[in-house]
Amino acid sequence: MQFSTVSNLYGRWGVIVERSEYDAVPPTDNLAFDAKPTKINPEVEAAALTLLFGRYSGGDLVFAHKLGPNTAVAIQRYLAPTKIFPTPIEYYPKALPLHKGGVDVWDTSDIVVRQNAFMSVRSDVANGALNLHSALAISNNSFVFKKNESDYLPALAAAMLFVDDLEAEAFVVPRDSIANFEQVRELLSAVRLGLFERDSD
Repeated sequence: MQFSTVSNLYGRWGVIVERSEYDAVPPTDNLAFDAKPTKINPEVEAAALTLLFGRYSGGDLVFAHKLGPNTAVAIQRYLAPTKIFPTPIEYYPKALPLHKGGVDVWDTSDIVVRQNAFMSVRSDVANGALNLHSALAISNNSFVFKKNESDYLPALAAAMLFVDDLEAEAFVVPRDSIANFEQVRELLSAVRLGLFERDSD
C-alpha cells in the first residue's frame, strides 16, 4: 500500500492510496479534507494513516514522507501479528511535535463552536472548513472508516493530520469510543502525543 498527498487551488487536500495485490480493499482510496494542514509532521502523518489504513495492508506501507525507525517499529507493533514493513525510513534524529495543550476531538454533523477542539465534520452533510482561534472544523470523509456510530478512531486520525495547526500535545475523545484504546495510546505516544478520555460526548 502506497500513499501520496494531493491538494488543489481551492484549499482541498487529501491522501491517495494505491493498493498492491496483497492489500485488502479499504472503505475509500481517497481520504479528502476541505482544508490543508499548514505543516505536515511525517511521523504523526504515518501514525494517523496507520490508524485508518493499516489493517487493510498486506505487507508494505509506503508513506509519502520519510519516517524515523522508532515510529516504524511502533507501527509494526500496533499492526502485529500482521507483518508490516513501513517505508521510507530515515536514520537520523528528527523533531516530533512539541506543543502546549490538549485538544478535544468531536465527530459531528453539526458545527458547534467549541474551544480547544477539532471537529471532524462529515462530508456527506457539509463542506468547507472553519478555522477558529483555538479550534478547527473541517469537512472530510474519514467517517467511512467507522466500525459503528460511536467509533471515534477515524476522527482522531483526522485530527492528528492537523496536529501542528491545533498545536496539540494530546487528544481527548469520549470514553469507550475507541475499542483498542491502549494500543492506540501506545502508538500516539511513539510520536509524542497523549490520548485521554472524557466522561461525556
